[in-house]
Amino acid sequence: MKIKILLVTLLVMFAPVSAFARDWQDLQCGDGWAPVKSIAPTYPTRARERGIEGYVVMSYTITQQGEVSDIAVADADSNAFTRVARNALSDMKFPPCVQNGVATQQQDVRIRYEFALVD
Repeated sequence: MKIKILLVTLLVMFAPVSAFARDWQDLQCGDGWAPVKSIAPTYPTRARERGIEGYVVMSYTITQQGEVSDIAVADADSNAFTRVARNALSDMKFPPCVQNGVATQQQDVRIRYEFALVD
């Protein structure tokens, strides 16, 4: 039996579910603005053992302080990954998003987590 190598690919992209959804990279928050803390979700053991692959698109808000709030599942092809995706996203931190000299809240931001097993 081949040993499966675990690969969790984090893809950040627009989710076509909403016209207002935005990728954090497209927010006009300044040059080089990016998360200061970002951890990839851990592949769930049960999903790995069963050979389940899939994706989860999460919707969230970045507060004026750079915290992630209002986390919700926008799309998923399996419920196997929603808990680990939510946990990873809840730990994500951003610097304040400053637009025109004012820290602003960014709503309906989306992130897509891809989960794939590779032989």
